[in-house]
Amino acid sequence: MQATSKILAHLNSLLKPYTVSLPSLSPLHASLESYKPLFDFLRRHSARQAHEFQKNYLNTMRWYFETSFRRYVRSLEGVRARSLNEWEGIASVGTGGSEASLGELSSIELFRREIGES
Repeated sequence: MQATSKILAHLNSLLKPYTVSLPSLSPLHASLESYKPLFDFLRRHSARQAHEFQKNYLNTMRWYFETSFRRYVRSLEGVRARSLNEWEGIASVGTGGSEASLGELSSIELFRREIGES
């Protein structure tokens, strides 16, 4: 019983860095692969603790991927906001004394202004 609790504590300690930051998953999977015999021992002698490690692993991976995806979406929103601001700056059309953005003009109105019709 004491060996299984030490194995569980060690396997859980491998997951700790992935709950604090977002390092690459390759080293984790490589180290877990090398500890597969320990996990098999844990599963044979204490199925409850093996199940507890599986839940910890799944929760850690869920947190890791949700956090990574949130960061990815946030960065895409920043890119989108920058590109929209640049587009609005480029896309203003002078109309005498006032300016209208391309979003406010229909394509027919733009075409007429471009060829000089009113």
